[in-house]
Amino acid sequence: MSAQFPKPDDLIAAYVGDVMKHLPMKQRNDVGFELRALLGEELRGRAADAGRLPDEAMTLELLQGFGRPDDVAARARARSVCAEMHAGFGAMRSHFGMNIEASLPEVGQRVLR
Repeated sequence: MSAQFPKPDDLIAAYVGDVMKHLPMKQRNDVGFELRALLGEELRGRAADAGRLPDEAMTLELLQGFGRPDDVAARARARSVCAEMHAGFGAMRSHFGMNIEASLPEVGQRVLR
């Protein structure tokens, strides 16, 4: 009897499930969907570059390089918070212009006092 090796899709599904456990309920489906698609696309790209079908070793290498599930979840939460903050400041951005090329040393001196 030959040993059964996990299929790449099963490994990705288990990894995404582990990531989702660390996310708030309202983010789980969206992040899980995006992460599954991203990992699948990356794995297909690596397999094409290697000229072979994806296998367990290639999949595990991809997942290990992507990071620990709790770290991946933390990054997803941070991106979500940033997006919410950015989306919520529309009125302020429209009333207060921003010129990142301006040179205002006198303002900097007042702030640093």
